[in-house]
Amino acid sequence: MISAALFAERAVWPGIATILISAGNVIAHAVLFNIRGRAIYNAGMATALLLFLPMALWFFVLVAKPGTAGPGDCIAGVAPGLVLNVVGILKMIGWMADRNTADAFSSRQMLHRRTCARGAG
Repeated sequence: MISAALFAERAVWPGIATILISAGNVIAHAVLFNIRGRAIYNAGMATALLLFLPMALWFFVLVAKPGTAGPGDCIAGVAPGLVLNVVGILKMIGWMADRNTADAFSSRQMLHRRTCARGAG
């Protein structure tokens, strides 16, 4: 969100909305995609855990300092942050999915939990 950069410290809510996208990325890649794919790792998980998670945590440490963000900033930031995650990320994936693609992975190309437990992969 360009407004996060333009407003800077004068309005923290655009930053909260924006950083919630990174937090959503961590939740999706560290938990949801692994459950859905029955895997212990997925593409994007390392980036989510090594880059997005520390960045999001550091942002919330900074915002938690007294006088930085008030309750209004938090409320105003969480609502668009959730909408951005649901509509701009999750729904967009479904809308753009091509169920008839010829580029889908075959089952032998997928790394599953059983394979990792045996030590292969």
